[in-house]
Amino acid sequence: LWLDEAITALAVKNYSLVWLITKFVPGDFHPPLYYLLLKFWSSLLGFSEVSLRSLSVAFGILTVPVVYLIGKRIADHRAGLLASLFLAVNPLAIYYSQEARMYTLTMFLLTLTVYFFITSRWLLFVVTYALTLYCDYMPIFMLPVFFLLIPKNTRYFWRYAGILLLLLIPLANLVLTQLANGWSLAKEVPLWSKIVGGFDLKAFALVPVKFIIGRISFENKYLYALIITPILALYFWIIARTKDRLLWCWLTTPLILAAITSTFIPVFSYFRFLYALPAFVLLLALGVRGSKFLAAAITLISLTAILYFNSTPAFHREDWRGLVSYIFKHQGLILMPSKAQAAPLYYYFSDLKVFDSQDKIVPGGDFPLYYVDYVATLFDPDHKSTLLISESGRSFKQEVRFTGLVVKIFQ
Repeated sequence: LWLDEAITALAVKNYSLVWLITKFVPGDFHPPLYYLLLKFWSSLLGFSEVSLRSLSVAFGILTVPVVYLIGKRIADHRAGLLASLFLAVNPLAIYYSQEARMYTLTMFLLTLTVYFFITSRWLLFVVTYALTLYCDYMPIFMLPVFFLLIPKNTRYFWRYAGILLLLLIPLANLVLTQLANGWSLAKEVPLWSKIVGGFDLKAFALVPVKFIIGRISFENKYLYALIITPILALYFWIIARTKDRLLWCWLTTPLILAAITSTFIPVFSYFRFLYALPAFVLLLALGVRGSKFLAAAITLISLTAILYFNSTPAFHREDWRGLVSYIFKHQGLILMPSKAQAAPLYYYFSDLKVFDSQDKIVPGGDFPLYYVDYVATLFDPDHKSTLLISESGRSFKQEVRFTGLVVKIFQ
């Protein structure tokens, strides 16, 4: 598990449903639905990595047939099959279907909402859209799409829109509380907003790149550009041949509105648009359904990206499990820039003693001190941790690296 997964795991493991709703969620930046579902899911299957992530696997898989139904509805059977194939092998969808977070649940619910929208099942549309927003706030950017594309012969849509508003009223106070906490954190940690979702042209360009090849990159940026530019050109050429208004609005409207919103609330990160990925694969399917060669090319690109990602450890999640295993074998104290980042340590070994830059002293002694240099620029810009190490009387011994983590050992 990486940091956010571990925070989620400890919350659903250690606290009641009431505590999750009243204490944990107001201090978080997401609505409560995913945490409540995971609490129920893990109470049945346990709190192992596989158990926690299997909920996301389930919703990632369930999205595939819904995409098929949309493709069949707006075009034909072949378009539905191709779209479901492209989603099933999409590297980004596969990655987040293996993460104990709310993104595949959001993708599934929003895709189901779109299906009910195009089939004019308004009560189901309202219920699933409300559930989507109780899972993640980002799909609120789909609201203008639904309003703009309402079928002209729909008599009762606005009545159901009123029901939607009533269903969302309980979220209002929570949103205000979370916004206040977010602004407070942004003031305390100025660089935080850039990391969690600050907008710039690079962030915007990353969205189609990640939609195509997932979370892979190259240290040599010229090589990266050389590889991705022709692939991007091919994909844009394919989807440019497709004129479906709903799919284009589904893909582009959230990006535009999130970019505008990010001028005052940092929300723009490519993974937060996973709910727009089905629109992307549907556009691809419509664009290639007359060409077996193009369909095979898209599938091959996806499979190659998956193979490259899985065979390259540098791309994998932070290896907190390996770190804890190492520390367990070589007993000592742990120092971090902030205990707020220590959840993965506690998930893998709950009895670890962790200090951070806010502590006044780290005990001396013969046992080693492990300094986990994790996001220190954010949470320890004044280098208080380094001062604590100096005051403990220890000297640098060696550095040990795990995937995504650097541990400096002092004796």
